Amino acid sequence: MKERIKKIHSKAISCYRQNRYEEAIQLWRKALEFDPHEVEIMYSLGLVLFELKRYQESIDYLKEVAAYSPDHYKALMVIGTAYIKLRKFELAEEYLKKSLQINPNNTLAYLNLGAIYSIQRKFEQGIEFFEKALELNPQETRALLGLGKIYTLTGNPEKANEYFRRVIELEPDSPLGNYAKKAITTSTRDLADSQNIDQLFAEGFRYFLGSFYHEAIKNYQNYLTYKPRDDLAHYALAESQLRAGQLKKAFVSFRNAILNNPKNVLYYKELAILLDKIGEAQDVIEILNKALKIGNLENDAVVFTLLGKNYLKLGKYEEAIAHLKKAIRFDKNNLHARFELAKAYFKKQNENLAREQIDFIINFPLESPLKKAAQELVTQSAVASYSQP
Repeated sequence: MKERIKKIHSKAISCYRQNRYEEAIQLWRKALEFDPHEVEIMYSLGLVLFELKRYQESIDYLKEVAAYSPDHYKALMVIGTAYIKLRKFELAEEYLKKSLQINPNNTLAYLNLGAIYSIQRKFEQGIEFFEKALELNPQETRALLGLGKIYTLTGNPEKANEYFRRVIELEPDSPLGNYAKKAITTSTRDLADSQNIDQLFAEGFRYFLGSFYHEAIKNYQNYLTYKPRDDLAHYALAESQLRAGQLKKAFVSFRNAILNNPKNVLYYKELAILLDKIGEAQDVIEILNKALKIGNLENDAVVFTLLGKNYLKLGKYEEAIAHLKKAIRFDKNNLHARFELAKAYFKKQNENLAREQIDFIINFPLESPLKKAAQELVTQSAVASYSQP
């Protein structure tokens, strides 16, 4: 058995290195069917899911790692980082500090805690943790950049510039170095008057990272008055507007990003997710079908889940079923697709196939809010069947 698991693990790693992520995920999940307590497999799976931005799934697997291996500080650290991505900062802080209790020399945990406190505007604590990261590694450019951002936000541009210059000295041509070059502020901080157009974008990005979305919006809008065809700026503006609750304005900005770069499928996908939130089913379908024609989304389970869900909203049950089956083929543990597929089968009065999906969700080994929703769906369907003449 161990030898078989080892072979599957080796094959999964090979798929991962070739960027065949879904294949790697399926192989690791297959390995766990033979031994659900294999810590190395669960950790690998959690890391890949994190890289794919499937943060809650990543957390679920990594918590299993921590349950079987309480001293696995790396798993605890990634859980904390995933909670940052989900903006659950109290949980993030809890797991990152647990990681540091086991390994107090974990630089990345200090960096992430510094980032949390920066976002929460707890700047003194942010400075403390970034400085702890620098004690472990004086050339840690992420800590230097974090300190530069804090001093910018607290109105100390001279101090901020010291840290940005150190980043540039250490990594002049890296993404961090290029960011630091744009981030260096003038003493007046009047970016428009200085005519430093690129700095408007950098300032907007800093505000975005600090969760100051209205300030980010102003900077991106000012930047776009100089560079109205910059698709990335329109996209950044849309993301800021989305987080500020300005859904209609975000819709316009996503559209502008697409108009200025119609080959970037990410813009279509993010626009479709927004349209799904506001209930524009037909528009979701049109946008995603355009994106599929461009390419690079043919194996994207999220795209086919969205298509199936919105075909279902329009009462096009056959189309919904076909797309949801595709989503499940790309990711058999896609509970959202299975839940929507169960709804479609109930609509088609195919109770047996619907219950297959419901049973899969309910018996899934990890916790999910969809388990309760699946049980409620069965109850609703039973009531609907009983009420029919």
